[in-house]
Amino acid sequence: MNVARSTGSGTAAGTRPDEIEELYRDLFDNAPVGIFRTTARGEALEVNSALARMLGLGTPAAVAHYRDLGTQLYVDPERRREFIRRLQRDRQVKNFEYEARTVDGRHVWVSVNARAKPGPKDDPDNFTIEGFTTDITEYRQAEKFLRQSEVRHRTILKTAMDGFWIADRDGRLLEVNDTYAATSGYSVAALLTMRIADLEDIESPLDVAARMQRLFERGQDRFESRHRRRDGSTFPVEVSVQYRPEAPDLIITFLRDITEIRNVREELRRSEARYRLLFEEGPDGVVVLDPETAAIIEFNDQACRQLGYSREEFSQLNVADIDVVESPDDTAARIADVIETGRADFETSHRAKDGGLRHARVTAQAHRVEADLIYHCIWRDITDWKRAEEEREKLQAQLLQAQKMESVGRLAGGVAHDFNNMLGVILGHAELVLEQLEPGSLLFGSLKDIRAATERSAALTRQLLAFARRQAISPRVLDLNDTMQGMLKMLRRLISENIELLWHPDPALWPIRVDPSQVDQIAANLCVNARDAIAGTGTIGIETANVSCDREYCAGHPDCMPGDYVRLTVRDDGCGIDREIVERIFEPFFTTKELGMGTGLGLSTVYGIVTQNNGFIAVNSVPGAGTAFAVHLPRYRSGTVSAGALDVSEETTAEHETILLVENEPAILDMTGIMLRRLGYRVLPAGSPGAAIRLARAYHGKIDLLLTDVIMPEMNGRDLAAALHQSRPGLRSLFMSGYTADIIARHGVLDQHIHFIQKPFSRKEVAIKQAGTD
Repeated sequence: MNVARSTGSGTAAGTRPDEIEELYRDLFDNAPVGIFRTTARGEALEVNSALARMLGLGTPAAVAHYRDLGTQLYVDPERRREFIRRLQRDRQVKNFEYEARTVDGRHVWVSVNARAKPGPKDDPDNFTIEGFTTDITEYRQAEKFLRQSEVRHRTILKTAMDGFWIADRDGRLLEVNDTYAATSGYSVAALLTMRIADLEDIESPLDVAARMQRLFERGQDRFESRHRRRDGSTFPVEVSVQYRPEAPDLIITFLRDITEIRNVREELRRSEARYRLLFEEGPDGVVVLDPETAAIIEFNDQACRQLGYSREEFSQLNVADIDVVESPDDTAARIADVIETGRADFETSHRAKDGGLRHARVTAQAHRVEADLIYHCIWRDITDWKRAEEEREKLQAQLLQAQKMESVGRLAGGVAHDFNNMLGVILGHAELVLEQLEPGSLLFGSLKDIRAATERSAALTRQLLAFARRQAISPRVLDLNDTMQGMLKMLRRLISENIELLWHPDPALWPIRVDPSQVDQIAANLCVNARDAIAGTGTIGIETANVSCDREYCAGHPDCMPGDYVRLTVRDDGCGIDREIVERIFEPFFTTKELGMGTGLGLSTVYGIVTQNNGFIAVNSVPGAGTAFAVHLPRYRSGTVSAGALDVSEETTAEHETILLVENEPAILDMTGIMLRRLGYRVLPAGSPGAAIRLARAYHGKIDLLLTDVIMPEMNGRDLAAALHQSRPGLRSLFMSGYTADIIARHGVLDQHIHFIQKPFSRKEVAIKQAGTD
């Protein structure tokens, strides 16, 4: 802009040109807006002081700094090119905004009004630009802030947990947020075509009109209503609405879906009713005490019933009237302690109205409700439990005694074999010598006494084994469900009251063949073991099921043979067993319980019974989660042939029959061989199973009977018989042993179809047994 330019036609009369020049210069320099003159190519020709300050120039003369406005001044050079294009097209530009870069590195927003002054005719693009520049940085920042604020508020309203809408005075919806759309099931677009009355579930439109009129008068309102969803269902809403006549005539509404709130209110009402019912009708006595006097100020009917008082009588009592254990001072001290700690659990005894004692387990608590201190006691009558506990202790003592008998039985079993072998030698030789003496000879009477003493010793051994429950068993076909059902009452007495016993029988259970008393022992031992694994409350589950074990399953359970089994499972949710301990739990006398708490014979007894019946046990335990013992007993199939009882009572002899005699004790081998030869048998003696197999192979004649000991170092008697039957299919077998019945059972010789003779035996007994194998 050329401020020195002037014409005579524009000057006042008498004003000199230099005065006009000075006047324009003064206006140029002191104008509050920036004034500039530049070339179209981007050279700054002249600026005033305001623009120099705006651009960070020290003086207007420093404008020479700018040689290319497009790159030096404009943050975005494209805006400079747009600016030039408009001037070329329109010859002027109004309110053109761009972001400028100042000399000191700041960015400012400016608005430009400019015109293009033509240049030389031979260079039309080289024109001069004159104009005004206004700093609009603060305006742009305010505008940006307002936009951000609007976005924030709109985002808040759209994403708010409450519904929101804006409607006009006629109730037409102008704006709706997503929350209300989601709640109502309508899209936002559909809602913007609706009115408030379309959504409110109000029987009469007059109600809506009355409410709108009240809103117009008051300017705001708050109420509850019901709205209709798109699917026709309704939901309750809490409405907060404001009317803004200046905005203009807008109704601003916030809507909260209070379905959950109403549900909570209803649940609170029901909960209060339930707790009131529990308070009044629950199984426990409940009393609220005055913490200063211990007077009873509130109570339920159960407290009265337990002690035999009417409500009127009970309301006149305090703790000292019913508690026979604590003195008033003790009660005051306990109340003070509960107030300090918040809770106490203890047992006490109450005096009933009729003078009888009722035992109670009490929980006393103290807490504040606002400014009030509430002290209440809940007691459970445990009189019957105490009595049951005494009976349970008796049963426990009986069980402990039974376990001790098991221990005695194992001791007896260890002694029985050697003792019976020695008795057998004495008895056999005594009979052999007696046969050679005349009844009137001097030694005959003495040998008879020896034989009688030996027989009494053998009887004493059998009596000891019978006392220790090592006598032979009496298996029979039974339904395990029926047997267990009859035991449940006894089992519930064995376990604690705080342990729940669950019974889950399989209604279509296969039959098994076992001694019922052994089932009793299995169930009792496993339940007691489960009980001891539970600290506090817990659950013991007993269930029966039919299972079929294939070879793949048996590969992971060494004691299992493929076939059908009836499974009895006893599981608990107690402490569980570590893996290292699981490997030893069936060892006799092994226990992890404290001294005096167990003998370590319970599980070994179960193991012995199960294996005696050709079953197996699977154990699954997770430390901290519980244990399950699964006892598998073979399925009994009808039609299986069992050997009957022998009906031979006279001593018999045999001519030309051969017996293979196997016994690892030399004295027994010699003595039995002599007895058999006296009976007329040809005897092939063998001191071990291996020698017996070699002898049977080498002997080319017929062997009529195998008489073998059961327990021998190389293999047991039944395995020996099985091995010999491969080469001699018709070979009959008679087993003998001095071991106890439970030891023999593990080697499979107590089955009905297997013949067995107990050591020690006489010549007559062995003759009868051999005859019975025919």
